[in-house]
Amino acid sequence: SELLREVAAEVAVRNVSLDRLYDFLQRIEENNALVKVRRLKIKSRFDNPKMLDATVTVGTFRTAEG
Repeated sequence: SELLREVAAEVAVRNVSLDRLYDFLQRIEENNALVKVRRLKIKSRFDNPKMLDATVTVGTFRTAEG
């Protein structure tokens, strides 16, 4: 029988505005029902506090024989 297995990937986004980060996250989840943001870590930049660095962990599912 086939089972679904979650696979995660980490994406680093650097020097991005809050609006651009929001758009990026929204597109990830809207374009594919099987892809979800699992973890999000955001830090403001020291050189420009209006900009952000983010680490996004996304999860998706794939079939695996059990």
